[in-house]
Amino acid sequence: MVLLTLGYWRWNQTSMRPCPPVEGLDMKFAWIPSGSFMMRSEGKEKDEKPRHEVTISHPFCLGVHEVTQQQWESVMGPNSSESEVRQGDLPMTYVTWEQAQEFADAINKRAGQKIVRLPSEAEWEYGARGPGGLPAGFNCLYSQVDGLAPVGTLRPNRWGLHDMLGNAWEWVEDWYGPYPQRPVTNPHGPSAGTARVKRGGAFDSAAKHCRPGKRSQEEPNRRAKNLGFRLARELDPAPNNGN
Repeated sequence: MVLLTLGYWRWNQTSMRPCPPVEGLDMKFAWIPSGSFMMRSEGKEKDEKPRHEVTISHPFCLGVHEVTQQQWESVMGPNSSESEVRQGDLPMTYVTWEQAQEFADAINKRAGQKIVRLPSEAEWEYGARGPGGLPAGFNCLYSQVDGLAPVGTLRPNRWGLHDMLGNAWEWVEDWYGPYPQRPVTNPHGPSAGTARVKRGGAFDSAAKHCRPGKRSQEEPNRRAKNLGFRLARELDPAPNNGN
């Protein structure tokens, strides 16, 4: 168990394990152990409050990188990318929330079970913060590039996750809504809504957005040159019932 409460972590590196691969897909995942953290704003944005404790009760795996154009086309077919700049190692952008779901569904159908999905908003922030917070000197892809950069351009956080802050905004699973007032376990946001959550900021975002607590919203059918996603990998796959 990893515990982050009021900025204090207890972390045992020996608990880190390799993540199982996805057959037929060249995609790396990082092991994220279970634990608790304070989900909160580092700024003044009202939609990032109140500060509340979140527990992730089971370990999971999170994509080391954003899904790339090459990975997208290996699943969805040649020339299926509509990204403004075509390059295999760039994040897959110009993708709606629904299309990100279709990508995950296609992988799950091929595997015969549910093995990948979009991360929840809480899982995404937990992964972005990493054990002990961001390392000294950690930087992000804001105002450092003129456009999208190849995945892995900057060094990773302590869980081995690259480009969580900057490069492309990332879709997460949740409907957009207010945070709870009390501690929660494995939250997945409201049961319905009109907009989905995006996280992480992009290469063209303001520097003040370079922080794990930053959140924003978009309609699920929205696509943009700076909006992509990464996948979570299930450790205990569920049967695929075609849903």
